[in-house]
Amino acid sequence: MQLGSALSHVHPHQTIYEDDRRVMMMMMMEEDEGASSKKRRLGVDQVRFLESSFKEEKKLEPERKVKIAQQLGLQPRQVAIWFQNRRARSRSKQLERDYIVLKSLYDVATLEKQKLQDEVLFSFLINLILVFYTKCTLEVLQRP
Repeated sequence: MQLGSALSHVHPHQTIYEDDRRVMMMMMMEEDEGASSKKRRLGVDQVRFLESSFKEEKKLEPERKVKIAQQLGLQPRQVAIWFQNRRARSRSKQLERDYIVLKSLYDVATLEKQKLQDEVLFSFLINLILVFYTKCTLEVLQRP
């Protein structure tokens, strides 16, 4: 019975190995979280320098990467990753700006479409009224 009670928390289609794997994954995630909290952030001056370098040229040549890394006291890999992340952020921001422009153009087009539909409907109703009025007027005039 001890084996049965030990397996009682395991889903019928789940093996003990899957349960162990899940526990291991959770432990690894906790370790990763601990490591990321110890990650050293760049200083304000370092970020300013990297931002100004990024404005000059978004791509990073190997010599330039090494030079920047030496100037900031960083590893060339850190500089390369910073530039890569900054390009990704830049693309993301550009997509947001493009979306806002396209959305506003879409909204203007939608309003214009509605205005044109209203004008067509109004014109149709005016013509219908004129036809009805003309028919009624002719009937009145043709009475003896």
